Amino acid sequence: MKVFRSLNCVVCKLPFAREANENRSPRHLVCGSAMCHECFEKEWRLEKKERKHQCVWGEDCFDSLDFAFYLVDVLSQEDSLALSPLGDGYLLVKPFKIPECPICHDEYSNQVDGKKSFALFCNHLIYFLNELPMMTCQMEGMRNTGVCDDCKKTRSIDEMYLCNECDLKFALLRSIDLMRQRDF
Repeated sequence: MKVFRSLNCVVCKLPFAREANENRSPRHLVCGSAMCHECFEKEWRLEKKERKHQCVWGEDCFDSLDFAFYLVDVLSQEDSLALSPLGDGYLLVKPFKIPECPICHDEYSNQVDGKKSFALFCNHLIYFLNELPMMTCQMEGMRNTGVCDDCKKTRSIDEMYLCNECDLKFALLRSIDLMRQRDF
């Protein structure tokens, strides 16, 4: 089962906290990526060659002191996003309200050139829009059947703990289904 990669730290790969000013809260990097506060505090003190986060911006990448409040806003939609049972990231469990432009109030869309999100001076950026269509398909597919991410075979969610085609394990899928039934 795939989780939103854009809602995980680029260094430790763990999911961000839903609030600012915590160890796992997302911090904005100048390059456009985000890392948790804990990794940010460790990484910026290191020499460039010692850092796990390597990008074209180099040392300028750590010039931002801001928390990534746009990601905190996304994560605040707790009824739409749930932490996966494995704790490795966030899953889409209900339709997500697409953020909109604060000026024209149209929804952002990475499919339409004029409505694509980009980094503003205030560090607002909508990263997850590229992942949202795939996550929506996954959410809709999970309502009726379990789908193996690797071989695309389907089975009843009660039966699917191990894919018969590729042996990919689906531990805790039943737990996700029960959690979803409780929320609907």
